[in-house]
Amino acid sequence: CPMIANASYWEQCSDFGGGKRSYFKAATVNGNIYTGLGQSDNSTILDWWEYDTIQNKWTEKAVPPFEERKYNEVVAVGQKIFVGLGTGLEDWWEYNIIEDSWSNKKVFPGYLRFGRSSSSSNNHHAYVYYKYTEHEIWEYDPTLDSWNHITNYPGGNNLAAMIALDDKIFFKGTESNEFWEYNLITSSWNQKTDFGKVSYTSGILYKGEIYIVAFKFYSDTNTNSGIWKYDMQNDSWTRLSNSDYPGNGSYTNIVVACDNFIYIGMGSGTLQASDWWKYNPTSEINTLKKFVTPSAGGFISLSPSQSWFQYTENVTLQAIPYTNYVFTGWSEDSCNDAYSSCTIMMDSDKSIIAQFEYSTPTPLVDYQGSWQPIPMAYTVSDIHYVSEIQVQNNAYPVIAYAKNMGKDESGYTVQAVHVVFWNGTEWIGKGNSNIENGIS
Repeated sequence: CPMIANASYWEQCSDFGGGKRSYFKAATVNGNIYTGLGQSDNSTILDWWEYDTIQNKWTEKAVPPFEERKYNEVVAVGQKIFVGLGTGLEDWWEYNIIEDSWSNKKVFPGYLRFGRSSSSSNNHHAYVYYKYTEHEIWEYDPTLDSWNHITNYPGGNNLAAMIALDDKIFFKGTESNEFWEYNLITSSWNQKTDFGKVSYTSGILYKGEIYIVAFKFYSDTNTNSGIWKYDMQNDSWTRLSNSDYPGNGSYTNIVVACDNFIYIGMGSGTLQASDWWKYNPTSEINTLKKFVTPSAGGFISLSPSQSWFQYTENVTLQAIPYTNYVFTGWSEDSCNDAYSSCTIMMDSDKSIIAQFEYSTPTPLVDYQGSWQPIPMAYTVSDIHYVSEIQVQNNAYPVIAYAKNMGKDESGYTVQAVHVVFWNGTEWIGKGNSNIENGIS
């Protein structure tokens, strides 16, 4: 696909072989993309196509043995592609990419759908969600050729993009600002951070990470657009710069991730479109790997706290030594070894090492008299009160502990109290066995 000079980070590829198209889906297997059906102008279409991402070439494949439709689902589970449903239809089919053939599978048992839906898959199952009839979510098992209603979407009355990842499914709403996580193991919902309202959206999994592609209706100026990346660890979103779709369609587009690119094309706007584009998210993102030497010497904190950053974004590193270690320098030339804090610009992928050295602990300074070795007379179960204190920057923990010894003749509680520390060889300290009314 040739680079388009006025569409930075985007490349326009060969137009879809089936012409102008909207209201259809796609899936990818073995580096190729498969799609078909949908609507052209005002007519539904019955066809099936393969896109070779290496040769940038569309090839028409075996015509599906079922009726034409729009709003159909296309989803890949492993090496298998499943196609079906659509407005008012319940049939479900498997496409064999090796034999270029179709086989009929168990029909969808839910209510017939009369509107848009979403589908996704993990390594074992396909999942289908549709807006109407209580927002039902169904799981399809290819091995058993069976359907199972697993839950209902709790979000607002809107179409939601759906992304399955391992044992979780994520949903991004359109008409309401909602992003939800469903745990397949615990059968529980958890509302997560959302990035705002969108007119039309598709969710994809790119190299194990979640991306939302948001489109604006050509007449809608109050919604978000572009490609957004979700940080699962920090529950946050980043909008990739230069990610507004440069093609003609503004909704009902195909969106699919394949190898190193996100492919987007066709769809509707003021007119239906046939153009086909690819976008490389890694052209926008640089990763930062951090290391310490020795590994027991300390750690590096980052601000912002993440492992990937926008091109030219600044990140601040702070080298923090563990006990008995001191920071000695950075591997990054732009960082000053005299300072444990450093700010760098992420204009490329980077690896950085913080270096530490072991420092001999400062000897104990006398604390209110001499310290003597004492026997550890009490077991852990004897200890009534424990607290850690620091004595004149002593490198070792100092522990104050007490044991209730009962009541004296006046009824006061008598405690045996010791303040001790470990000097690396033995416990030493001092005690007081007649402190009344607790530790003073």
